Amino acid sequence: SRKGFGCVAITAADGALIGIVTDGDIRRHIGSDLLAMSVDQVMTKEPKTAGPDTLVATALQTINNSAISSLMVV
Repeated sequence: SRKGFGCVAITAADGALIGIVTDGDIRRHIGSDLLAMSVDQVMTKEPKTAGPDTLVATALQTINNSAISSLMVV
């Protein structure tokens, strides 16, 4: 992305987080008719999250232990 985030949050109609699409998700589906796939087919469902009151140290630990590059705060 232009901002360099590399991910986008996917929400349900009620605003609940239901998944994320990362640049890695996109790369994993290249060559499998990506442009004909739905977001639901590409997204990571039930992504790791943190609450707004989560300590930064705890959030970083989750990122490191889960081998992820993005953590949604909900």
